[in-house]
Amino acid sequence: MSSHESELAKKRAQLEDIKRRRQQRLEAKKLKKTGKNQTAARDDALDDLLGSLDLPKSEGGRRVVSGAPGNLSTTKNLLWPVSIPPVESVTYSKNVQTDPIPELEQQQPTGEDDLPEDPAQSNEQDADGATESTENVESASTAEVETPVKEEPKIVELSDEQKTEILSQPDFQSFFDKSSRMVERCLNFKYDPTVDYAYNEKEGEDEIAKGDVISFSHEYFEENTTASRTVTAIDWSPKYPELICAAYNANPDTPNEPDGVVLVWNSHMPDRPEYKFECQSAVLSCSFSPFSPHVIVGGTYSGQVVLWDNRSNKRTPVQRSAINSKSHTHPVFCSSIVGTQNAHSLVTASSDGKMCSWDLDTLTQPQESLDLQSGNNKALAATTFSFPLSDSNNFVLGTEEGSVFQASRHGSKAGVGHLFEGQDLEGLPGVSHYGPVTGVDFFKANQSGSEFSHLFLTSSTDWTVKLWTFRNASRPLHTFDNASDYVYDVRWSPVNPAVFACVDGTGCLDVWHLNHDIEQPFSRIMVNDGKQALNRLRWSDDGKHIAVGDAAGRVSMYTVADRVALPRAKEVERLKKTLQDIEESHASTEDTETPAAPAAP
Repeated sequence: MSSHESELAKKRAQLEDIKRRRQQRLEAKKLKKTGKNQTAARDDALDDLLGSLDLPKSEGGRRVVSGAPGNLSTTKNLLWPVSIPPVESVTYSKNVQTDPIPELEQQQPTGEDDLPEDPAQSNEQDADGATESTENVESASTAEVETPVKEEPKIVELSDEQKTEILSQPDFQSFFDKSSRMVERCLNFKYDPTVDYAYNEKEGEDEIAKGDVISFSHEYFEENTTASRTVTAIDWSPKYPELICAAYNANPDTPNEPDGVVLVWNSHMPDRPEYKFECQSAVLSCSFSPFSPHVIVGGTYSGQVVLWDNRSNKRTPVQRSAINSKSHTHPVFCSSIVGTQNAHSLVTASSDGKMCSWDLDTLTQPQESLDLQSGNNKALAATTFSFPLSDSNNFVLGTEEGSVFQASRHGSKAGVGHLFEGQDLEGLPGVSHYGPVTGVDFFKANQSGSEFSHLFLTSSTDWTVKLWTFRNASRPLHTFDNASDYVYDVRWSPVNPAVFACVDGTGCLDVWHLNHDIEQPFSRIMVNDGKQALNRLRWSDDGKHIAVGDAAGRVSMYTVADRVALPRAKEVERLKKTLQDIEESHASTEDTETPAAPAAP
């Protein structure tokens, strides 16, 4: 309660007390007057009664009653007055129940001696007090109505030192970083209001060769972090389609910075990364965990396997493996998480010919290890591997020597199996590739059924991409040899069974459509005008976007047209027909190249 309201309440209480005391005095006067009148009336009635008996009056107004024993006389003095109190008038007054005010208790009279002796003077004082109190109440009410609006508090200007101190606090930095990222996401959110929900398949078939198949979307680059670093790995988040992680190797111009960097980018915030992670060794492979989307695992140049968690405030790994004889001691170029939700593991392979399986809950030591050796017990320097869909045991391994092997993790045939043989210039059996194998990828479009799950692609520095089948290791199904530089990566579309993409050292991104043409890419685009070689390539899970990384630390995002990204009606049947035509072409070529039997003498 404010001081003004307390003053007003005090004066109202005084006014009520004055009115109460005045009312008590008036009632007392009225009661006294009423008692005198009743006594006189009783005396007069008694005289009239005695007079009706004709009793003689004596001196002093006494009447003598004859025949009474002892000359009994009756006089007014023998009669004592009986005071009958009037009916008590009960009055009520409405008061506010509040705590007693010490000032008013001191001012209020405590007994009858404190009341003024003269009633007239008291009445005048009461009237004056009532008038004064009324005036005070009226003035207080007027003041309450005319109370001005409170002034807004003045903004205090902080000094430069105070601003620096606030900005340097970890809590403020965390709050500002999180809030600004949220605002940037909202500002960069895009929606296409012209999308056609009634797309006609027949019209799409007629226009499949018209218009741009690939269009540039945006670029992920941060000058202070990714400049002069090569993109070594890319992966999409399995839960959040807008998130993508990219691994980078060391920057030779900044020896004081960490050698390895992993950035998580957001398509709604392309100007800066969502998360930054660091490692003291260059990161050569990284991937999101499909079963724990907040976890990112990576393989390093030193041989360590590391794990980051974006729930932690640390940029450094929350787990890391030891470098000893039980784990990797050479660069880990390939890693993959295989299995199911209830039974999965991280599989890694290094250039020292060792494959390890890890439990993501602890990376202190591998659960199991496998030596990758060829038939002559030579360790194979693994550069890449790939597992078929729904298979965590069998895989295909690519090596630095250009060989592609079938291998298994468990069972009686655990280890490296048969070699996928290529053909030399004379058509004779030879190595899989004539240069290091840079990429291996199994068929990914699982909605097309398991009939194509045996197909896989390989890329190499011998400027070729080859299509193989897991069922036949004698030769590739087809060789795509129109590249003009090293082919650094190749990936199947996860949606369209007839589409795949590859990148090369000239900065070209090629998209192939097997049902359209197997001799020339369906679409080719030069990324950044071909200024940098493209090292890595990944499709988004919906098949509508492709992310490519180059040797200058840039990750470029491209959008694939729906007419190519999504499978058409009878796409699977057309792919079967394409593969059949390829087989028939190989058979006819072999028959033509078979030397004729010598003529009989």
